[in-house]
Amino acid sequence: MRARVLHLTPREEAAKEAAALLEGAYLPCESTWVANAAALGSALRGGIPFDLILLGFETREDLAPLREALGLHPGVPVLLLGGAGEDLALEALRAGATEVLPGDRLGRLPFQVRRALAEARRAAALQEAEGARGRLGSLLRAVLDATSEGILVEDLAGRITAYNRKFMSLCGIPEHLLATLEMDKVIQFLVDHFQDPGAFLDEVRHLGALSGREPLGLLKSLEDRQIEGTGRPCRLGGETVGRVFSFRDVTDRERSAERMKQVIQAQRPFLEAAADAGLVLLHGTGEEVALSETAQGLLGLGARNLPRSLDALLALVHPEDAPALRAALDAPRASLEARLRTAAGAWIRTAWTLGRDAGGRRLGAFRDITGDLRGRREAEARAREDWTAALATAFARALRTPLENLRAHLDAIPPGDARLREAQACAGLLSGLLDQAARAALREPAPDLLLDLNTVAERIRPWAEELAGPRITLRWDLQPGLPTLPLSPGHLEPVLMNLLRNAREALPSQGEILVRTALAPGDPPHLVLEVGDTGPGIPPHVRERMFDATFTTRPPARGLGLTVARHLVEAAGGSIQVETGPLRGTTVKVNLPVGGPPG
Repeated sequence: MRARVLHLTPREEAAKEAAALLEGAYLPCESTWVANAAALGSALRGGIPFDLILLGFETREDLAPLREALGLHPGVPVLLLGGAGEDLALEALRAGATEVLPGDRLGRLPFQVRRALAEARRAAALQEAEGARGRLGSLLRAVLDATSEGILVEDLAGRITAYNRKFMSLCGIPEHLLATLEMDKVIQFLVDHFQDPGAFLDEVRHLGALSGREPLGLLKSLEDRQIEGTGRPCRLGGETVGRVFSFRDVTDRERSAERMKQVIQAQRPFLEAAADAGLVLLHGTGEEVALSETAQGLLGLGARNLPRSLDALLALVHPEDAPALRAALDAPRASLEARLRTAAGAWIRTAWTLGRDAGGRRLGAFRDITGDLRGRREAEARAREDWTAALATAFARALRTPLENLRAHLDAIPPGDARLREAQACAGLLSGLLDQAARAALREPAPDLLLDLNTVAERIRPWAEELAGPRITLRWDLQPGLPTLPLSPGHLEPVLMNLLRNAREALPSQGEILVRTALAPGDPPHLVLEVGDTGPGIPPHVRERMFDATFTTRPPARGLGLTVARHLVEAAGGSIQVETGPLRGTTVKVNLPVGGPPG
């Protein structure tokens, strides 16, 4: 960056010589030459921010331009060039000149200019830093004074580094005492103005050994006001440099809480009658909360971490359940379930009943239902197993007679007919399905066989091509090299047949059916079998019940196909997903874990 230099000298040759010296020393400059004091004043007032001023210096009269330059451009270095005597040079330096360079030492001009510019930049940076620090200090003071809590900050040496006026008014501390910046004197003042000074000192010492935010408890003043204090270590760059204390007046809140405790005490018979329920009483404003002893016991709370406000209570509620609980508090009466965090950090499930008393106060009771839910889930699992067994038995009975009739008709077909092989393959599939149903009914494991997903698809392919007919396009996208599954091949064939039959029936005249197999990444990875069609999609009312037993949209069909398919997939540890929408068809995706069903 080129430095802007203003040079006052009667001789233009002298100005050019100085500029050449600077250029030769690799000090690029934009030099402005003026020949007299009047031109110098005009240049100084012209609005150009000069970085350096060079003044010819021969007589005492040359001190006047020096003073004018320093007055109009304070902070800009001024070098005097000439042969004035030593006494006059000292007078110029006392007047504010940066350096006086005699004419016979003009060769040192680049060095003096470089040093003067560097010092000027350092001074400007220091001035800017001081200004920024001053602005930051003013901003910090404004923020502290705008805070609703009283703030007091001390360093590790026990010196006060910051405080606000709210702290002075809350604790009644005179400003002259805080002006001493001595923490010991402030603590002694607080000790003399609270009813239990020993407890206060204990809390302050306790905080010094901790790393997180800690309450100082309630400090009761001699004027019967109650001040709540908290403190935390103050860190800078990961290093503890002091402590921050905050205080607020909670007299009204504590008095309301005391009144609510009295109400709870009056309702003790109700509490004893419902010993397993925790009672929560909220003030009409909803900002103050009191918990019964039973509620405190259920959550493992003590006096130090007891929630005293609605926000503090909601902080114990699981983030996913907190909005519902907050909304229920505004209703005249409500019931809901919510997860609460205990003092030990565990989550428990609770059932809440909320209402209002005659005085408009909100009253809530909650029970720990964690054990109840666990028992309910176990009962539901047993019920599903019983349902599966009953379904498998009914399915086997429903298929037994049609299968026997099919085999009787097959015996009447002459040998060698191509349709005979296909019909026999269908009979084999039905027989495998009956075996699966029988094992499910008896809760027996499947045989220890290996299932290749692509092999199953290829075995079904001739049957599927005939099912599709000439106007339906059947495409196969089978990823090679898929891992095998520890399942019987007959376990998946009925699933694929049912999905293909449903896809074909969704295309009454024309369209396309895609069968795709793939290995999807994940932890663990899983195999994917997809059957998609370009039909009109599944209506929402059918989508909701399509896996229900006995539900069908095609009487006299029995509606067991998709139900059995889902059962077979879930028995293999997999899942079925359905993606459908108007005018974009339907895709049914079967996901099977590579490890097979859980043991």
